[in-house]
Amino acid sequence: MAKMYPSKLPKTSNISYAERTLYEALQKQLNNKYSVFHSFHWTEATNTPREIDFVIFHPEKGFIVLEVKGGKIIIDNGEWFTENKYGSFHIDDPFRQVQNNMYFLLNFYKDKTKQSFPGLANYGVCFPDTKYIPTHAHPEMTRTNILFNHHLDDVSAWIEDLFNNPFYGYKNCSMNDKVVQDFNNILKPSLQIPLSMRSALRQQQKELIQINFFQDYLLDIFDDKNRVAFQGAAGTGKTWIALKKAIRLVLQGKNCLFLCYNSMLKKRLDELSKQMLEKVEGDIGKLDIYTFHAFSNHIFVDYLESLIGNEKQNKLFFEMINKLYPDSEIKHIKGFIGLLSNPNREKVDTSLLQIYREKGLDERVISLLENLLEENEDGYFNFNVPMGLLTLLEDNSYMTDKYDAIIIDEGQDFEKTWCDCLAYFLESKRKRIVYLFYDDNQNIFMKKKQLPIIDLISKYNVNPYLYHLRKNLRNTKPIHNFAINQTDLGKTAHSADIDGIEPEEIVVNSEEKARKEVGKIVTELINEHSISNGKLVVLTDKSVSHSVFKEDK
Repeated sequence: MAKMYPSKLPKTSNISYAERTLYEALQKQLNNKYSVFHSFHWTEATNTPREIDFVIFHPEKGFIVLEVKGGKIIIDNGEWFTENKYGSFHIDDPFRQVQNNMYFLLNFYKDKTKQSFPGLANYGVCFPDTKYIPTHAHPEMTRTNILFNHHLDDVSAWIEDLFNNPFYGYKNCSMNDKVVQDFNNILKPSLQIPLSMRSALRQQQKELIQINFFQDYLLDIFDDKNRVAFQGAAGTGKTWIALKKAIRLVLQGKNCLFLCYNSMLKKRLDELSKQMLEKVEGDIGKLDIYTFHAFSNHIFVDYLESLIGNEKQNKLFFEMINKLYPDSEIKHIKGFIGLLSNPNREKVDTSLLQIYREKGLDERVISLLENLLEENEDGYFNFNVPMGLLTLLEDNSYMTDKYDAIIIDEGQDFEKTWCDCLAYFLESKRKRIVYLFYDDNQNIFMKKKQLPIIDLISKYNVNPYLYHLRKNLRNTKPIHNFAINQTDLGKTAHSADIDGIEPEEIVVNSEEKARKEVGKIVTELINEHSISNGKLVVLTDKSVSHSVFKEDK
């Protein structure tokens, strides 16, 4: 019994009685070496759909293409018609059809495999409902290429006769397993058409529009609360909610301080906030966006400038500073604070501070510099800056009312000493609005069991309004799952079920190969997925100067 594709014809379809009759005869009479494919569809170059009624394939011989026409067949002045109980209908010339189908399979095989089909090929026209007529009645009919009703009693012999008198190929054909596999793949194609990254991005944008409404609703719920914290894994939208809250506050006329850890994030938030506020008319509040380090430096500069405003204090200050750092030629306070931020700055003789205290330099200036210049194993940013800032905040009364609101993003990366400084904003003005955003799965810069930001939240009674963000809005579902499996982080978030392409992991053994692989991926995204290079970001766990993309490469 032949292998049939499909294995069974559907009962309810437009398959003709003639095709069903031939299907059953081929199934029963051909042996199991034969594969019979019914109703194979293809499309001409002119975008015209075509159908092959039957393809009969033998792994040691080749293939035969059959065209089936039911009912009474009439040829009138070269025009073909079929006639049944419903009437007479014009049909295409079946010999032209079946020859085109045979040539299509031969050419498609050659295009796919880059070689000619090595087996035999032939075609036949089948009139299962008609009785025999002399084959010389029509110039395209031969002894072997037409099937009448009486052939159905021994259809295997008719098929064998077609192979013995092939239209294409030679009897000593060289069919092998690869040829069989290639031909079967044509008739039973298995194909995965990958998702377009561009489509995935567009779908994600549609999803984000809906999520945007939810975030606005969430902010509405907490609008009358002054102390709120949001916990969420990477990709749950913390930063976007934080920025939207900041914009809301500014539009309400409030002055808002936005603090984060990462300088690149700060730069991006500056760009977004300007875009969101550029068309706003009327009086609004002020939005200051800083990293914690930049904010501290800004306050130090502002504070020192206010204390050395007169000529005497200014002269004493820069005389002392240039003795502390004789090779730097410091002329501005901003340059001095920038010098302190340099991890490679030289150690200085702090005894000069006492000398200039006695010369009359403002005690508050000396007190701040003592904190900033003290040597400590915890480092400048983790010890000196917080100590200096705490001293300044306690003294500088203008800070009390400068900001109506403070928003902290990336709170998981804030050190304890930084959080001690932030406590000022929670203590000094009870009506000040404070929003905290953090990820307790993402404390990649510290190894503490309890994040300092969580201690801060607990101490100042923010817990009643601690909201957990659960949906990962940044990534497609495959990327979300891949990231969790690779890092074991972000488990508290759930995928937003946005379809996308499965991530691919590529292992290379050199920096040169890494650059080449990244280059290939970027080229594919631009050329094949039509994604503009402005939408592409290459992430690395190293700084650019230490990555495979450093400039000397």
